[in-house]
Amino acid sequence: MPRVAPTVPANVSGVSSKAQLQQALSKLQQLEQENLRLKNILATEVIPKDAYIFQAVESGKAAASLNGTNIFSGTVVSIPYNGKNEVYGVIATHAIAMSSGEKDALHRTFTAIVYKNGLPHEATVEVVAYSPKSMLDMALVKFPADIEPLLAPYSISEGAPYLQDNLLSKGFTHSSAAAIPERQVVGVTPISIRTTISMPAEKRPGLCGSAVLNDKGELVGIHTGSVHHAEDPAQDVAYATHAHYLYKLVEAYHNNGVAKIPFYFDDKPIFDMDIDEYLTAGSLLDENKKAIKNLTFESKFSYSKIKHAIADKPEGRYLQLTTRRALWDKDGQALIEGRTSSDHSIKTTYVYDLKEQKLIKKRQSVYNPATRRDTKIDVPLD
Repeated sequence: MPRVAPTVPANVSGVSSKAQLQQALSKLQQLEQENLRLKNILATEVIPKDAYIFQAVESGKAAASLNGTNIFSGTVVSIPYNGKNEVYGVIATHAIAMSSGEKDALHRTFTAIVYKNGLPHEATVEVVAYSPKSMLDMALVKFPADIEPLLAPYSISEGAPYLQDNLLSKGFTHSSAAAIPERQVVGVTPISIRTTISMPAEKRPGLCGSAVLNDKGELVGIHTGSVHHAEDPAQDVAYATHAHYLYKLVEAYHNNGVAKIPFYFDDKPIFDMDIDEYLTAGSLLDENKKAIKNLTFESKFSYSKIKHAIADKPEGRYLQLTTRRALWDKDGQALIEGRTSSDHSIKTTYVYDLKEQKLIKKRQSVYNPATRRDTKIDVPLD
């Protein structure tokens, strides 16, 4: 009697194929992670040899041991002004704090450690222009004349990155120099670039102020933070401010702190903000200019918060936004973003007609200490 080959039920064969496919995909992911890890190690080994980035601490004493409470990254950049290339350092505004618990403060000076040919050089640098932490979150610093010859600055990219572009960042963690390759662009707003980030969350402290570069080695942004997804680290998102805003900080440095940055909505500029202003609150108003949705902006201004509000309240006709000015404290040592009724800085409110797509009102509120009330002044529109 001839032998008959056993048959395999179709569903069993399908299950086997699916399991093999999942195993292959898992193996591929492991190989990709290992490849990224090796790239990370290779890039990290070469960073400290040249002074295109620097490490920073809050005092010379901390610099000597690198055990200060606030160690962070800085980027060296060359920016043309009046036909001459000028060299600056760039840091994240929020990184300069009076203490680890005070993230609204900005020192006038701090200690930078510049590495040239692998050797550290310590220098006291001065903050000469800034944008508040909740907006651009970048501060410009000047190096002493004797340190500038050691610096190897980046040039700023003429174009902004596109979705799916792969970027590279270079800076310092609290423990060592670090590079993060293959930061894929997942979102772009008028202020920031959102990317993936492969470095584990616990190793990221100190990265703010890092250089974010394109494949040509040009500066496209300054790293200002990241968000960790507890359940799936692969979904972590990092943020960088567009490098082209550094031109505005240089303008402010040369013009007694005065420079304007445009606020964009739906890809068009609708009003200009002073470089030291920040958006603190907003509202969606109906046809009768009655508030139907209130918005607050705390640690970072969010375009998506406005977009979600409009999607949630399609009956909204007007967008109302309020800005305040960051103020130095009474000792002149800290820059404070006040978000309470005790903040008496000048407040400016803008009203934008979403239907007609035009600005219809600009009003300033100036605190009068004699009456303890705000005086409201309508400002003519440009």
